[in-house]
Amino acid sequence: MRNAAEQVNELIKEQMQTKDVTRDAAAKKQDLRKSTEMQQQVAKKANDLQNLPLPETKNAKEELAKATDSAQRAADNLSRRDAEAAQPKQDETIKHLEAAKKALEEKAAEIEKRREEMAKLEEAAKKLDELARKEQRISDDAKEAKPQDKPNAEKLADKQDKLQPPTKDVANEVKDSAPEAAKKIDQAEKQMELAKKDLQQQKPKDASPKAQDAAQKLNDAQKDLDNKLEELRNKEIQDQASLQPQQVDPQAAAEQLAKAIEQTRQAQDKSEQAARQKNLAQLQKELAERADEMKAGVVRQIGQFIQHHPLVGAALWRQSAVRDSVVAADDDMQIGPVFKKHIGGAHELRETPVGLHPARGISHDLPHTGQVQAGQHHAGTGFG
Repeated sequence: MRNAAEQVNELIKEQMQTKDVTRDAAAKKQDLRKSTEMQQQVAKKANDLQNLPLPETKNAKEELAKATDSAQRAADNLSRRDAEAAQPKQDETIKHLEAAKKALEEKAAEIEKRREEMAKLEEAAKKLDELARKEQRISDDAKEAKPQDKPNAEKLADKQDKLQPPTKDVANEVKDSAPEAAKKIDQAEKQMELAKKDLQQQKPKDASPKAQDAAQKLNDAQKDLDNKLEELRNKEIQDQASLQPQQVDPQAAAEQLAKAIEQTRQAQDKSEQAARQKNLAQLQKELAERADEMKAGVVRQIGQFIQHHPLVGAALWRQSAVRDSVVAADDDMQIGPVFKKHIGGAHELRETPVGLHPARGISHDLPHTGQVQAGQHHAGTGFG
């Protein structure tokens, strides 16, 4: 689309030049053959542009057809040595070409905006999936909690509190593209607030169904985003089919679309990368400062045990290789650098749409066998 608009812009320049040559030749009563040849070339190129495969636009093809007609009529006038009759038609050609250019640029902007919107919605859908799963865990844990267990209730209340800001952020991100989804996300956040208050008052049984309702609303909002994405994908495929009517099949168009969206997302990620790295460094620092000496003693004993029982460590390593958590960076454990000393260090962290997860191969964090065994024994012990 951008290429077509650029071609039209170049043709506008040619028509303006042809108009100037015609005017000068008429003023000097010179031969009009050069003007005629130039005008005929403009008419031919306008016709070629008119026949290009283009997505549906308001009036691009119509304006190109009018430009072709007026350019050809100007060429006919010039071939009959009637410069006076040709010049108004040249002005008319320029007007229609400028209108076609505007329509093509608007369509190109629409396509680019749609791809950015799709990238944003896909990212939001991932965030909702993560939020819904975490909210469901809060509901499940609250359901099993004992009312008299104040520390556990406070812990759940804190987890609930931390889910609310990213939930609000997602609602703001999608409110223009998917207002119904944003509404459900707002409702989920309100339920989170009610669940948090119940947990703060040591009423986990009351909090559980509210957290469950919040999780369900987040899942429903994610479905709304999926439907909106499907609608946008269909429009994209239609435009691709219009651009390549003899070549595009749905599968190929879908693959091209996925590639375009990924490129858009990568461009957005680059602009956020510096801030993200800074935030992660701060998070790692904070995690390291939360070492608990009592737990540190337990961890040291576990590390020593596993170092002397490698078969146990290896079995636990295989069993927990697919776990989502990263033990040395687990918020719940709060064991910080002391534990890191015995298991060979925490995995590097990266920021996901909501939480923190391993960012690279596990082998990067395991300098020797003892560290592997110690770390994985802890992952399977249930601490935290």
